[in-house]
Amino acid sequence: MGQTVAIVLVLVGVAALLLQSSGVTSGDGATGALGGVGTVNATPLNAKISQLAQAIGRAEGFGIPGAVPTVAHNPGDLVLGDIGNGTANDAGVTIFDTDADGWGALYNELNLIFTGKSSVYSTSMTFAAMGLLWSGGDPSWSSNVAQIVGASPFTTLADWYNA
Repeated sequence: MGQTVAIVLVLVGVAALLLQSSGVTSGDGATGALGGVGTVNATPLNAKISQLAQAIGRAEGFGIPGAVPTVAHNPGDLVLGDIGNGTANDAGVTIFDTDADGWGALYNELNLIFTGKSSVYSTSMTFAAMGLLWSGGDPSWSSNVAQIVGASPFTTLADWYNA
């Protein structure tokens, strides 16, 4: 069983590296909820989505002075391209007008995942698999997020959401 988990983690890591090299890390790139120049009107579907968004913001370093997510008003460190304000770094982290717009974009991304409309993530993924993709390969990300929401990195998003 341990060998199977190791193989799965290696495969997820390879997928994360391929996505990172293609310029896709966090975010679906689905900007349909983005209206105008950086305006985001999404709200979390429920308290679980809000809890996960807060955990992601903490794991990404949102609120730390000078950190990219803080400066870019982007708590999810989402890479959705330039929506009118440029990008924050070489990774292409999107800059939003306000923190509220950044939270709205993160809620939108999570709402897409939990309604089955994400083209990148699914609720059958574990926090570990999601974390490797979202963070571009940082294995600590999933441990941090899972711990904050009271899950294990090997819990699937669906199992956590439905608990």
